[in-house]
Amino acid sequence: MQDWRMLYQTPALADDDQRVLGELDTMRDNLRYQIAEPHRRTGQLRRTLIAHAIQGSNSIEGYQVSLDDAAAAVAGDEPVETNPQTWEVITGYRDALTYVQQLARSREFTWQHMLINALHFMMLRHDLSKWPGRFRPGDIYIDEAHTGRRVYTGPDADNVPPLISELIDWLADGEPETPLLVRASMAHLNLAKIHPWRDGNGRMSRCLHTLVLARDGVLAPEYSSIEEWLGVGRNTYAYYDALGEVGGPTWQPDNDTSKWIRFCLSAHHQQAQLVRQRLDQAAHLWELLDTWVRRNGLPERVVSALHLAATGGRVRRTVYQRDENLTDDQATRDLRALVRADMLEQHGETRGRFYLTSPELRELAAPALRPKEIIDPYRRRGQAPATAVVTVSGGLVVAASSPGGRLNDVRAAGVRRREVAGVRLRQCRHAGRGACVYQQRQHVGGDQARDPDLAKLTVNWPIADAAGSHRVAAPHAGSSAARSVSTARVTARSRGNGGRNCQRGACDGDEMDRMVVIGPVVVARLGPGTRRP
Repeated sequence: MQDWRMLYQTPALADDDQRVLGELDTMRDNLRYQIAEPHRRTGQLRRTLIAHAIQGSNSIEGYQVSLDDAAAAVAGDEPVETNPQTWEVITGYRDALTYVQQLARSREFTWQHMLINALHFMMLRHDLSKWPGRFRPGDIYIDEAHTGRRVYTGPDADNVPPLISELIDWLADGEPETPLLVRASMAHLNLAKIHPWRDGNGRMSRCLHTLVLARDGVLAPEYSSIEEWLGVGRNTYAYYDALGEVGGPTWQPDNDTSKWIRFCLSAHHQQAQLVRQRLDQAAHLWELLDTWVRRNGLPERVVSALHLAATGGRVRRTVYQRDENLTDDQATRDLRALVRADMLEQHGETRGRFYLTSPELRELAAPALRPKEIIDPYRRRGQAPATAVVTVSGGLVVAASSPGGRLNDVRAAGVRRREVAGVRLRQCRHAGRGACVYQQRQHVGGDQARDPDLAKLTVNWPIADAAGSHRVAAPHAGSSAARSVSTARVTARSRGNGGRNCQRGACDGDEMDRMVVIGPVVVARLGPGTRRP
């Protein structure tokens, strides 16, 4: 048996890990049977899941794209908002994921160097200066953007080819008894820490994770991927933490990888819950829309357009026409009928025209789209949500909890992790939405954060996501001015009343001096001159 000690080692699984794996096996089997019966709503969901994966994985690297434009990339259409440079990145990643989908069914598949280099080339072919499809020629470092602190140094360039060879051999026939989700997670970790290319290492590591799952054949890769989950702001920072804590600041393959496996299994479990919820919602919504269509004497095919709009998507004539195999005239006539029926609202002109949901359609769909809580499988059922406190610049202490919650832990840039159990919140003011704001410096269990230039703050429970977007906001305590935050970066972008594009309390501004996240709430005052990382 080959010794794989050049790589980070697969850990022994704890009882909790085995339990979560068992739950995941059951969920994956159920999903497989749920999507086995062909239905138009399943095809639409599949396209949406791929779009979420593209959006999530690229947002981690700072390439922001709306879900509508990501869906346009999947459909082969042109973007509405995305700039040309970012669009090249997005379509490159789309092509790599499309190849992964094809490799899932390839009978002649083999693991080899040129396979992963080919995937890398697809992602970065738009910029030859980054050596797409070729290993880096020299050293590589990762520095924290807002502090300049060096957080990782990759192995020497001369060690990259043998390390990749070791990984390829392991993928081919190493540890075949290891559970699939654990193998995919270890492949992800090892490629991320080898860091073999000049750029694109994170995206390639996540893509490899998905490819390992795809080769299993139980579920199509879009139903197995955790790229969407990793791209949500709170999860992105937890992802960075897990890679850094387990992998170490340099290549350290003897480190214990148990926490990384636990992190990935939790991500898979929560993403599977989300996919199952979307399938259930799609079935319920389709039934509601089908009933309305029949009652109003419209052709049954328009349900697909209504379904897309009701779930927050942009309906384009070209996509609707292609999905339903219609002529130009038929598609145009259908969409105009839905506008006349007050179910869709038309936006734009000629080639840029698209359709969005109307208030009437939103009201009709609401019963089917009520979200359910996504639960961390490692948290005991019935356990109260965690609460966190951090002291930042100016002595402002902030907390996030459900009312009566307990203090747990906070992770912040430049602030060491603290775990303070069993301390209840005191002296809460402006406690709406579960937020407690302290005006004076408080000692919490004898420990507090002392970083005056806090630029990022993440917490270990769900942060509300408004209407599926990456931006949520709430009025600052004692003020009617909305303060906004992008959960993709977990940083605020408004000062005073200077926000732009304000709608329903959400603002997108230029300057950052505060952060407000709702559901639970985090409020943080940033140091002067802090900019988006």
